[in-house]
Amino acid sequence: MTGDDRENQTAATRAASAHAASARSTSTDAALRRMRAVARTRWRLAGALTAAMIVVYFGFLGLVAWAPQRLATRVTEGLSLGVLLGALVIVAAWLLTWVYVRWANLVYDPMVAEQRAALVNANNAEQTAALASERKPGEQR
Repeated sequence: MTGDDRENQTAATRAASAHAASARSTSTDAALRRMRAVARTRWRLAGALTAAMIVVYFGFLGLVAWAPQRLATRVTEGLSLGVLLGALVIVAAWLLTWVYVRWANLVYDPMVAEQRAALVNANNAEQTAALASERKPGEQR
């Protein structure tokens, strides 16, 4: 092999490596962007559910502080409005938790699994491209 052949081979190897790196960063970057979008969606839902619970809880505390006579109103024999609303605060916490768990199981977990698989596939493609660019011409594996 002459010096020109070696230089051409080296230039071709460098070009293949640059192309593989470009493809690698594109697919990995796209998968990471999708993963970040999934995380933003989760934070938005968690924030909305947290805000709802804060409104329910502090709304009840506000009634206790500023309208105790209203909470003393009897709904039925042996049950005041305050006791009923206090129990509903607990039920609201359970319901909001159920909403989050259901959403996570039906929407979030499948999205994360899909994006995780895309990242793994992108990384496998990167490794394959890196190995291919390191091979000498004519070398078989």
